[in-house]
Amino acid sequence: NDIKIRLASSGTNSTISEVINNLKNVDYILIDGSFDRITQVSAFRDSFFYYVFKLSPSNIDDIYDRIMLLELIKKTEVKTENYDFISKLKDDFLIYNDMLYLKGALTNLKIEKIPKNVKKLIISDFTKVFLNFKEYQKLLSNFKVFFASNFNLLGYVINYYDLNRKDFEKRFNPEIIKNFIY
Repeated sequence: NDIKIRLASSGTNSTISEVINNLKNVDYILIDGSFDRITQVSAFRDSFFYYVFKLSPSNIDDIYDRIMLLELIKKTEVKTENYDFISKLKDDFLIYNDMLYLKGALTNLKIEKIPKNVKKLIISDFTKVFLNFKEYQKLLSNFKVFFASNFNLLGYVINYYDLNRKDFEKRFNPEIIKNFIY
């Protein structure tokens, strides 16, 4: 069985989807280097991915927070029927009755400005969440939150330096540790 591979550079974020859509008859796509931000994952609907971390003593708390945030985001309900609607919004957001549809970034500043009558948030995809773990927990306590695009995180690739693996793992429950690749 021959496997066809095409190597392509997207040039810009806006052309990533076009590059992927042009990959016909390809069994696997391996992306390294040219896509270096999580935001770009949202360019591929229903993509599967690994989140890669460079772990060191200086960023262990930040990595812990990020993983806990991602674990919480994974549990957020998805309503894909809203994807096309949100994608076509001309503005960053739209409020309809008690629902806010958000196309752009979700930040604390935007949360503070949400009208009191809004009870539900539908966010285009998880890459729009610019909150830490505790901030996202607080958001979930105040709103019913949905995503319009699937979140298919396969696991975490942990590249650790000057750190004992067990010191890192002791922070997590075993179910999360099962998702670590070293």
